[in-house]
Amino acid sequence: MPIGVNLLPWREQRAQRQTRHLILTLAATAGIGLMIMWAASLAMTPAQDKQAEENAELSVKLKQRVAQKNQRIALEKKRSALTQRTQVIRNLKANSHNTLTGLSTIASALPSSITLTRVEQTDAVITIDGTTAEPQTLPIYLTRLRGKSGFADVSLRRLSADDSAQTRQRAFQITAERRGAAR
Repeated sequence: MPIGVNLLPWREQRAQRQTRHLILTLAATAGIGLMIMWAASLAMTPAQDKQAEENAELSVKLKQRVAQKNQRIALEKKRSALTQRTQVIRNLKANSHNTLTGLSTIASALPSSITLTRVEQTDAVITIDGTTAEPQTLPIYLTRLRGKSGFADVSLRRLSADDSAQTRQRAFQITAERRGAAR
């Protein structure tokens, strides 16, 4: 008898049935898989669309917040600059009052024979330049200045007179320092 010949027809029929069953099962499984994938895509598409809309809204809100933050930072910088300017103006206003008071005091104590050419005043030092035909009036002027309330805390640092002038007028410079002021 030859080997490999199936003598029983029912075995061949069973093998064909099993093959058909396997093919049908694979086809059904593939169909069910495709249907599940299609159903999942139908369910996921609205969710993806909704998520895309939410992402777009969040992106718009983020851009708005960034713009608001940048605007707030710009406003804070502007406020800081304005605060500094205001402080400078206050200081200038206070110093201008002190300067005007000091200049008024310097002018009110001035003898008629003395002419001022320059007055410089800082927080620490006052420098007065001028000319006089009568050098003996300088001590009178210094005594008058010391008697003024704005010069109570001032001490004489230097008094120089130019004796080499060819004219009748003699140049002088008075440098005074405020006590306790930082140089």
